[in-house]
Amino acid sequence: MSTEQKILRYCIEPKTTVDIADYCGLEKISIYTQLAKLQRNNKIEKRGDGRRGSPCVYVTIRQAPTVTESSDNYENLVVKHAHNPFGLRL
Repeated sequence: MSTEQKILRYCIEPKTTVDIADYCGLEKISIYTQLAKLQRNNKIEKRGDGRRGSPCVYVTIRQAPTVTESSDNYENLVVKHAHNPFGLRL
């Protein structure tokens, strides 16, 4: 499993950089690099600014499954481009 995958699975609940570094067994500078990459790709979100005694935390951004993905929970699928030829209000 790659470091990015470890981070994404671990950060389902908000985690600090120290927590993430300990979990992955890496130095904090390496974690910052991975977190920046994940933020650019909109896979993880930074909450807080790390000032005034409240540390910033990172949490995985949950993406809704699309109709092309296989899922056991079909009720939560998102239709991205629905066709409505008669202009019906849905």
